[in-house]
Amino acid sequence: MNQVQWLLSILAIIILYNEIVKQNRRVRQRLCTSVCTGNAYVQELLEGPKTIMYNIMRMEQYFFRSLVAHFIDTGLLRDSKNIDVEEKLAIFLHIIAYNLISTFCCYNQ
Repeated sequence: MNQVQWLLSILAIIILYNEIVKQNRRVRQRLCTSVCTGNAYVQELLEGPKTIMYNIMRMEQYFFRSLVAHFIDTGLLRDSKNIDVEEKLAIFLHIIAYNLISTFCCYNQ
């Protein structure tokens, strides 16, 4: 077998290996599949029925807004580039209310 045939056979083996690896890769699924996400979801909770807000956050809307205002006024929380204070507090309260780990926060109920 000459050098060209040997290189072609090695190349064929590498291509075959890559195709097998591609077939065995797991397809990632999106965790956040809700229609409303982020700020829209929090606003929906704040403007919706009191019972839904209480069941999800274990807090009424008035107290949630007061807590947001307190954190903003004292400078303990501030809006970041991708998430605002209301979302941060909603994520935190949801974790505390249901004793969750942070990877489950993408699931809206």
